[in-house]
Amino acid sequence: MPKKNEIIENVQTETPVEPPLESLTETPQNFTFDDLRIVAGAIELGASRGAYRVDEFKSIGNVWERLNAFLATTQNRLQEQAEQAEVLEE
Repeated sequence: MPKKNEIIENVQTETPVEPPLESLTETPQNFTFDDLRIVAGAIELGASRGAYRVDEFKSIGNVWERLNAFLATTQNRLQEQAEQAEVLEE
């Protein structure tokens, strides 16, 4: 195990292999509203536990704000659609 401030030589890193573009378009992207809510909660939890560096706060905060705005707008639309469906059923 390397000691503090020890230089490690001959470290090989693997280049990540990205899937071909075709496979990305063929793979179903089944994100649900609850999945996105979980992601927003995970970002908030990480922030409260100090998981992000100071220089990361702005970009993470911007994503969190946009995600929460999207969730709020979507939640409102889903409620409106549910109310309209109830009216049509009556």
